[in-house]
Amino acid sequence: MKKLFYLIVLFSTIVLCQGSEQSIYFGALVKEIPKDIKYIFPKVSLPPSYSLPITSVKDQLNCGSCTAFASLSAFESYLLIKNYETGNCFDLAEQTITSFLINCSDGQFIDNIANYLKEDMGVPEEWCDPYQAKDTGYYYCSNESSMMYKIANWTWIDNTIENLKQAIYQNKPVVVTFAVYDDFIGKCSSGVYTRGFDAKFLGLHAVELFAYQDSGDPGGGYFKIKNSWGNLCPIVRIAYNQVDPINGIDFGGNAIVYNIKPEYPRHFNISGNLLDKFNLPVKGADVYVKYYSSLRGKYYNTNISNSDTKGNYYNTCIQNNLVYTIDPTGCMHFTPETAEVLINSSDVQNINFSNGRGEYHYFIDGHVRCEGGIGSPDVRIYINNILADTTEGENGFYKITSLCKGNYSLKPYKDGCTFEPSTMDVYIDDDKYDKDFIIFYSINGTVYKSNGEPLEDAKIKIIENGKTTTTDINGNYTITGLNCGNYTVEASKEGYVFIPSQKQVSISTNAIFNLDFNESPKYSISGKVFFNGNELICKKGGKENVLILVNGEERFKTSSDGSYQINDLFPGTYKI
Repeated sequence: MKKLFYLIVLFSTIVLCQGSEQSIYFGALVKEIPKDIKYIFPKVSLPPSYSLPITSVKDQLNCGSCTAFASLSAFESYLLIKNYETGNCFDLAEQTITSFLINCSDGQFIDNIANYLKEDMGVPEEWCDPYQAKDTGYYYCSNESSMMYKIANWTWIDNTIENLKQAIYQNKPVVVTFAVYDDFIGKCSSGVYTRGFDAKFLGLHAVELFAYQDSGDPGGGYFKIKNSWGNLCPIVRIAYNQVDPINGIDFGGNAIVYNIKPEYPRHFNISGNLLDKFNLPVKGADVYVKYYSSLRGKYYNTNISNSDTKGNYYNTCIQNNLVYTIDPTGCMHFTPETAEVLINSSDVQNINFSNGRGEYHYFIDGHVRCEGGIGSPDVRIYINNILADTTEGENGFYKITSLCKGNYSLKPYKDGCTFEPSTMDVYIDDDKYDKDFIIFYSINGTVYKSNGEPLEDAKIKIIENGKTTTTDINGNYTITGLNCGNYTVEASKEGYVFIPSQKQVSISTNAIFNLDFNESPKYSISGKVFFNGNELICKKGGKENVLILVNGEERFKTSSDGSYQINDLFPGTYKI
């Protein structure tokens, strides 16, 4: 019989590994769904893994609004799939649902939210009704229907492992509920989650199911979910067998898929260029794209970009059929000061601003070097998240010019590297010299079994400094925080031999990638035991059961014809 959870728990306080406490909020309600109304997808041949696009993970904060986040997360994935978009342009407003369907302390059923998305006004994008984690009790974007998103219809689906996988492969993100137990937090960020035998029930939660992966694990594979607790358990792998309502977590006990309306257009882009009064590019200027709400008599900043080193700006995620105002800001005034554009089912380009005039321009320079003083070329230097320069030469020198007076954040980037400091905040009121960063490198690679499969939990050690790590489920490893120099890297795992087991590398200006280790092939020794060329030594008992010792240890007994074969031997010298 199906296990039902009637207990309503909206939040629980957990103790994190650092000793601090954090409250996690749930908010899902579940109901018994008749089997005959649950949709079963037509069976098609499935690949071993499949994943649907998702938007960025959000945080429901101190409100039992997980059903709103799960429902709109799935809706956003549908929009990405249907409009062939990537990234996070579709960011729907959970606050609208929270205000009218969810009391933060009561929770909600996922079908009630599905009905709201189908039959009521729908939801706007996040900028129009920002999330507040409370019941506001009003429509923030009530009469601006051109911005509202609605689904066409929805249906319950059966939560068998096969049916959930078919849903994903047939491009149907799934809104699912499941029971959260007290061991979930400790296990959610590593490996595949299965409920412990003695785990205690905490509450009911709703999430988006967006991927599956078959594997040889005890659960047969796992589902991937997108959570709504911010940085806590953002993406979680849950074993297939957790669909069991008794021994698992009743994963997908309530499960819904949508059909969405076909008329939603994709988002569009607005781009252009900024020049100063000397026709030089203006970099680092914020360019706002604003929408004016006649209903509320105010502007809303829907999008902000930052001009690059050539003065170009590029604003994305712009909705169709709306009039926007482009407003460049910073230490300059431009001609024109602002510009208005109507988005009519296409990108808008060459909205340019010139004759920029204002304060004196300053510069920042510095070096990126390892602790030994060796400069690192090709390090990208970002200023306020915009690429501004790339280090050059043996000194790792960079220089960023034409900066206005104000606050800036510098951030270096190079593949496989970390920096000290990781970011640097600088206030510009004069030229700034020697804003230096120390670079640290990494060594990366994969460890393979003799059959070519990845090897998990192999130990990787750097002999010179004792740094260690272990390989992950895909056999990959990374050791970070390394200075310039020569290193000996060693791979080991009990029961395995690697040839070679150690490799030497030299780090000077780049991280090390693809430093792989391979388990040695295994060999066998076989033969027969004879006396005088044709007669078995041990006559008593026939030709079988003669002990064969390898390096003094019993490994085999001869068969009825006196033959033996010793398998799984690594290269080396053996005494038989």
